[in-house]
Amino acid sequence: MLLEDWCIGGTEEYVSRLADYLRRRESFEVYIVVLRRWDANLLPKAADAADAVYCLGGSLSERLRKLHRLTRRLAPDVCHCHLYSSLLPVTLLLRALRVPRIVTTLHMPVTAWNWRRRMSTRLAAALVDRVVCNSSAVAQSLDHSHPDGQRKSIVVPPPFSPFQTALPTAREVASPFVVSGCGRLSPEKDWQTLLHAFSKLHSQVDGPVRLVLVGNGPLEETLRRLAAELGIGDFVTFTGAVAHPEAMAMLRQSDVSVLPSRFEGLGMAAIEAMQCGVPTITADFEASADFIEHNVTGHRFPRGDSESLADLLLWHYRNPKDSRAMGRRGQDAVAKQYSEENTFARYPSVYLEKA
Repeated sequence: MLLEDWCIGGTEEYVSRLADYLRRRESFEVYIVVLRRWDANLLPKAADAADAVYCLGGSLSERLRKLHRLTRRLAPDVCHCHLYSSLLPVTLLLRALRVPRIVTTLHMPVTAWNWRRRMSTRLAAALVDRVVCNSSAVAQSLDHSHPDGQRKSIVVPPPFSPFQTALPTAREVASPFVVSGCGRLSPEKDWQTLLHAFSKLHSQVDGPVRLVLVGNGPLEETLRRLAAELGIGDFVTFTGAVAHPEAMAMLRQSDVSVLPSRFEGLGMAAIEAMQCGVPTITADFEASADFIEHNVTGHRFPRGDSESLADLLLWHYRNPKDSRAMGRRGQDAVAKQYSEENTFARYPSVYLEKA
């Protein structure tokens, strides 16, 4: 399994869980190869999930040379790419080395990238044996088929750990109403919309409310300044980077979780909140329709519309029983949709089917 980087993120969670399952349940030998950057503090998790971890580094040409030597030495039956900017050159190298089967997973819609990245991704997709898309929105953005009409892409949702399915204890009415958001503090997540919506909620209610943003990223200082300008700085907590179990514990302590992204390949943070039984709101990016039925298992609002989001937050604040019931319905829905049979268990056939 090849990754661009190994840091804190959805792709790393995806790969580590999948690798652990394949070794534990399917008796696969799994090697993780990190091409570019890695956080040494996080590598033990990768080492626990895989038979070995290789970190390459250097310029693109150096990384390709190292990957060439490593691939020749390991002689893998399958190379599973979880790559972005390096996808095309790595795919060309693996094809030249005659790797028996090449699979790539697309974690983001092709349409989210600039035209150069879109072209290189589509070309790489044409060269691999199978493209795994983590949502129907990603598959639709690829729109690539075999010449004989057989679709090369397949939708396989990402794997999720079963420990996240425990229903949290109902919160005390007297405690602060807690809104959470979990993910990288970067432009595509659109945390500004959540801050504006939370500011409106704060001005409309008499009880205590808090916003907890779990994660770090390049916009942290910008978001802190915006919170101060809106007059809610004392009511917003920025946790910084935290380990995944700690992030899940924070989600469980919230009354509602929000993912306001402009676009997502799937929206794993929202699904994880739903698995915890937490009522969940997302923006209406295409992939969210895969796991949220509006007004039934969660809520969706128009991207960038802080007024609509504020109205939904107010509904959850004023209707705690109905909100918790929605959280339970969401939990039941994702438990079925992202069961082991629909995620982990499908990968052996992806790897072993004939090209």
